[in-house]
Amino acid sequence: MAERRIPFIKWGHLLRFDPDVEQRIDNPVADNVGWLDFSHALTFGHAVRLQCTRQPGLWPQGLLQMALFVGRNTPYLAAEDPTMPALRRWAVADAEAFDAQCTATLLDHGLALYIFPVHLLKTWAAGRDEIALGVPEAGAQAMRAAVNRLFAARFKQRHVLRTAHQAVGFVNRED
Repeated sequence: MAERRIPFIKWGHLLRFDPDVEQRIDNPVADNVGWLDFSHALTFGHAVRLQCTRQPGLWPQGLLQMALFVGRNTPYLAAEDPTMPALRRWAVADAEAFDAQCTATLLDHGLALYIFPVHLLKTWAAGRDEIALGVPEAGAQAMRAAVNRLFAARFKQRHVLRTAHQAVGFVNRED
């Protein structure tokens, strides 16, 4: 069944994203990677499943794009901590209480830029929808843990120093 071919690796990527990457100021523009790059891969994968269920002929293109997300994001993963794997660190003990907590956060998120709470909502909704399809319990746990980590993330909303550093580098290349 085509719907089962969607890799759960994307959820594991969100669990292992290295947040130091988002904080860097000395990186090239191509490495401006953050939480949204990882959450977008998940929400896109969810959209692919929904659309390809209706139009199965689109599976090859959708799966290719999803593989590109995985390839793009892989270099920005932190090494797994052997003492406390990310899945265990971000595990959700009570799914119902977690959903209530997510709802409360979305209603009072305190984030200035709308794109961040929208990605929280989209990623949480995608995870809930995928779990409702009856994924194996291990997959459901990984999805909830990934969403839990995203909701706990500190989003750097402005990158003033990095933008200035990159602009200076761009101007220096003009000489």
